[in-house]
Amino acid sequence: MADQEARMTCLSVLMLALFGCPEIPADGDGDGFAAVDDCDDADAAVHPDADERCNDVDDDCDGSTDVDATDAVSVYADADLDGFGDPATARVTCAPEADEVDNDSDCDDDAAEVNPTADEVCNGVDDDCDGGADNDATDATSWYPDADADGYGDTVAAVVHCGPPGDAFVEVPGDCDDDHAGISPAGSEVCDGLDNDCDASTLDAGVWLEDAGTWTDWTRALGRGKAGSPVAAELSGGNLNVCGGLWFTNITVTGPAVITGYGGREATVLDAGGEGSTVRTDGSGVTLAVADLTIIGGSGSSSEIAGFHGGGGILCDGADGATVVVDNVWMTGGTAYAGGAIFAVDCDVSVMNSTISENVADYGGGILSFGVVASVAVKVEDSTVADNTGTAMGGGLYLQGNGNFDLVNSLVDSNTASTGGGLVLSYGMAGTCRGDSASIAGFHGNSASTAAAVYLYWVADSPVFTATSCDLGDADTAADNAPGEVYAENVATAYSYGEDASFLCSTTGCL
Repeated sequence: MADQEARMTCLSVLMLALFGCPEIPADGDGDGFAAVDDCDDADAAVHPDADERCNDVDDDCDGSTDVDATDAVSVYADADLDGFGDPATARVTCAPEADEVDNDSDCDDDAAEVNPTADEVCNGVDDDCDGGADNDATDATSWYPDADADGYGDTVAAVVHCGPPGDAFVEVPGDCDDDHAGISPAGSEVCDGLDNDCDASTLDAGVWLEDAGTWTDWTRALGRGKAGSPVAAELSGGNLNVCGGLWFTNITVTGPAVITGYGGREATVLDAGGEGSTVRTDGSGVTLAVADLTIIGGSGSSSEIAGFHGGGGILCDGADGATVVVDNVWMTGGTAYAGGAIFAVDCDVSVMNSTISENVADYGGGILSFGVVASVAVKVEDSTVADNTGTAMGGGLYLQGNGNFDLVNSLVDSNTASTGGGLVLSYGMAGTCRGDSASIAGFHGNSASTAAAVYLYWVADSPVFTATSCDLGDADTAADNAPGEVYAENVATAYSYGEDASFLCSTTGCL
């Protein structure tokens, strides 16, 4: 081994003697690149592996200056000089021009007033470059839907827009009911339960007639009435709206009509002032509906109807479909020979949700109905007939002639008469009393010399009186009808039943 190493050393010495040492390339800046490969061998930052930078030097020795410099910037032309560039003109450079900027946010580089910081205005242009023209414009106005085309819009449904967003929009708000053209800030207040002028401080008042869309003010005319001198008025048809107050009047109805109170049943009063019937229908086929008020002070007709002066509150003199409907009405203080509250001849009568009390007549202290020519229907439902007096017959009701009476979930209470304290059914008038075990419905506390509750006097052989869960008062209680409850004149027999009774009466007696 020692001999071999000695031989190698001698060989190396021989080679150096023959050829000399190899030449090492020059690298003046010590950046690892020989001068022949380095484009600036005096600057160690310049060599083929260097990053090109924006410095007017060929840093990476590729033969070009500042090309693809790592610190070059993207710029965009700003032709309108508003500080925002056109995205279509993008370029990367080390030396931006004076009209170039570093953002591409301008959507119209020909208009300096259009840029992302501009206010959007109503001009059909996307002023603030948010992608939509006129949206959220600073000068947009509020528009209001005007469904009823009365010139006033629904305030709560406002839309901010540069122009009307549709055909049915207006710039004037304030409509409190956009479904009715007659209701707006320009409307006139009438008695109809509505805020016609959209002003909560103005209230319904007076008496107004609405007929076929036309309003007529009856306030002054009816306002002249007084006790003993009521105003006579003819109602040929339409809707008579009566607002709260006491109105002394005799109203004659000659065509289909509705009389409605506003302001509460007790606060809205029609008073005949002791002269004649408060309301009277005159003519065949006349229909009348009365609701939500009080009728008082009538003394019945001055002329005979079917042989009687009648109808302290309402007189229905008709045929051929004549009808009176009473709903949520208090009828009190009426006097007449027949029908202290209601006298109806050949006229259907329906009383609902009402109170008929403290009226006086010889026959039918509360209601008297005659079916003379026509067969009539009389219905009392969800109502009270109380404290009326029939000095002769029918303290609560006297129903005679052809027809049918239906008492439904109603109470005939504390009425008095010589005969039939609660009810008289005479000649061919049939009847029913319908209640249920959960409520008081029927006859309580009525009194008479004969038949305190129901008196049946039929000359025809077909009428019947049917009771289903009809209360007739337990004996020896305040609810008892005394003396006797049901009396059938045809068989001269009295019957007692008590509460929640169901039975059938005919000309042969009661079962």
